[in-house]
Amino acid sequence: MAARQIRVLVVARRPNMAYLTAFRGLFDEGFSGMAAVTGREAAVFTDRRYDEQGAAEASGTDWRVVTVHDDLIADVGAWARERAGFGKAEGRAPARARAGGVAIEPEVSHRVFSRLAKAIGGELAAAGGVVEELRRTKDDSEIETVREAARVTDRALGRALGQVRPGITERELAFEVRQALFQEGSDGVAFEPIVASGPNGSKPHAHAGGRRLAAGDLVTIDMGARVDGYCADLTRTVALGRIDEERAAAYAAVLAAQKAALAAARPGMTGRELDGVARRSLAEHGLARAFTHGLGHGVGLEVHELPLIGRRGGRRLRERDVITIEPGVYLPGRFGIRIEDLVVLTRDGVHNLSGSPKDLIEL
Repeated sequence: MAARQIRVLVVARRPNMAYLTAFRGLFDEGFSGMAAVTGREAAVFTDRRYDEQGAAEASGTDWRVVTVHDDLIADVGAWARERAGFGKAEGRAPARARAGGVAIEPEVSHRVFSRLAKAIGGELAAAGGVVEELRRTKDDSEIETVREAARVTDRALGRALGQVRPGITERELAFEVRQALFQEGSDGVAFEPIVASGPNGSKPHAHAGGRRLAAGDLVTIDMGARVDGYCADLTRTVALGRIDEERAAAYAAVLAAQKAALAAARPGMTGRELDGVARRSLAEHGLARAFTHGLGHGVGLEVHELPLIGRRGGRRLRERDVITIEPGVYLPGRFGIRIEDLVVLTRDGVHNLSGSPKDLIEL
């Protein structure tokens, strides 16, 4: 904040509020509010539903929950104005920031930005990526929480695979996956599970539908637990009975690409370079064009966050980045295969948090 000449940062994104304050109410579906932070304190502004919870959770910390009685923007503006040293609000909204000013994350509407600028009566700037950069590199407690989320996900996958059978629909299997996550200790789902069978597997983000699984299908299951706010992400593709040689060869090619990327991953290389390792491996099998997305992404309080591992991933990877490595092959209208692990970058390579088997499983 000091480097960007920001005295008060108004935070609009829930994952960023949760990172700065550790207030669990932020994970409620019905939460509504904002946060603001200075170099010494942080406040979450929300309604009276969270009075008791906020007081209990904030006790002994350097953040607090502030009850909004009438107008969220007015209350946030008054708090920010006081701490930025501005005088009485005059309704002006200069476009350029100055030293000691107030900034807001840009993921807000023009109406919210304009009203806050008027409420603070001083200069308001848009400042994105401030908290995301802090969130990117995980500390020991964060890594342990993600590790637990990965353990829960592994156990849930094992439980869900017991429900894979001819005749069950993708939608029904997705329900079983979701239920398994909660049965194994998840606080919630990191995202809605993906179940894609047969020809639907060629869509990387297919929605589970009414198709019934059949013998000879490849079935892709993409799932993740959420533990204490932190996400896991795991994908496995399994076979329902015996599959033909083409599908078996494609599976072996994806697995080889994933293993090559796991072996190559190091702090200091760019996301683009790591993505290229998997693509070159798939090219040896004539399947590089069938890999239609990036190799991976960061995971933490969001299931997709920094860093980016793909052709647009020009930034260098760092020790303690938590990322996915998930090459895939997608042949439209026929089948798809994806294998995904969740890993932590270490000084010398990676530590794999995903323990589910990767050799082809024929159920």
